[in-house]
Amino acid sequence: MTEQLDAKWHVPDSYDITERTIALPPPAALLPTAPMLGILSVRALEDQATGTGLFALVTWQTIAGASALAALTLDQLAHTPDLAGIELLTLGHAYVATGTGEGAAFEIAQRARKILKQPVTPQSIEASLLLASTALPYGVERVRTLLDMLEPELAQGTDEHLAVHALIRAAADPSPARLDDAHTKLAALDDAFGLAQCALLAYARELETTKRPALLRGYLEHAIYRYELDGRPDWAARTITHSLVPLLISELKAPALEVTDLLARAAALAVQARSQLALKSVFRTASKLGYAATVNTLNEFDPPSFAPRAANAAPPQEEAPKAKKPAAKKTKKKAAS
Repeated sequence: MTEQLDAKWHVPDSYDITERTIALPPPAALLPTAPMLGILSVRALEDQATGTGLFALVTWQTIAGASALAALTLDQLAHTPDLAGIELLTLGHAYVATGTGEGAAFEIAQRARKILKQPVTPQSIEASLLLASTALPYGVERVRTLLDMLEPELAQGTDEHLAVHALIRAAADPSPARLDDAHTKLAALDDAFGLAQCALLAYARELETTKRPALLRGYLEHAIYRYELDGRPDWAARTITHSLVPLLISELKAPALEVTDLLARAAALAVQARSQLALKSVFRTASKLGYAATVNTLNEFDPPSFAPRAANAAPPQEEAPKAKKPAAKKTKKKAAS
C-alpha cells in the first residue's frame, strides 16, 4: 500500500523565499523536530529590536549568537523590582524565544497572568497563552484545563490568539481533529511560521504511532518549506541538518547525491542566515556521516559542495582547544639584610 501524504502537507515545486531583516535563531535547547509553540514570543521579541532598552539589547544579542550575554541581560531584567504586568509578559516572551532560564518562563508567565487577567484584554489573553505553552512540560491536563478556561475570553482576542490557542490545544491533545483545526486557523492567516509548527506536530504524532518514513519526510519537508517562506533560513537549515538528512540516511537509504544536495542546501541557508553556528553544524554533521566539503566563495548562491569522503581519506580532526599556559609562580623577594 502506497503511503499518501495529505494534500495540505505537499510542498509546491517552486516558491519565493522571504528575506526578513530581523529574525531570531531557534533556541539551542529546542529540539529540531520539536514545535515552537511560543510563536507569539518569537514575534514579540523580534518586535523589540526596533526599540531601545534592555529588551532590544536581548534581541540583538540573541541574533548575534551571544546567548550567554542575552541570558545575563534577562537575569538583570528579572531582578528589576516592581515590574508591571506588560513588562512581565515581555520578559516571559523573551525567556521562551531565547530558550534561556529553565523554568523561569513558566514562573514569569504565572506572575504576568495574575496581574493582567482582569479585565480581559488582548494582553491578558496573551499572558494566558504564554502560561499554557510554558506549562506543557508539567503535564497536559493542567494545560487543557487552562485552555478550557481561556476559551470564553477569546472573543476579545485576535485571530492570531485563536490560532495559537488551537495550536497549543493540538499539542496537548493528540486528536487529529485538533491539529486540523490549528492548521485551518493558521492557514487562514497565511501564517507560515505557525504552519511549520503544525507540520512538526504531525511529524511527532507519526513518530509516536506508525513511524512511516515517507510521511515523516513529508512533514519535515513541509516545515522546512514554511520556514523558508517565512524568512527563517536558520530554522530551515537546522531542520535539514539534524532531522531530514539523518532520516534519509538511516530510514530511507537515500542515494548519496540526494544527501549531498540537502547538505549543500542547508549550508546555503546557514550562510543566508549569517549563522556561523548553523554552518558549523552542517560541516560537522557531514563529516560524521562520511562526507567531505569543498568551499569556494562561501555565499548562498555558491554554497559548499559535498561528496562522499574517499575510503582511504582520514576524517578531519576537530580543532582542539588551546591549552592554557600555566600561571607564572610568584616569588617573594628577600628583604635586604
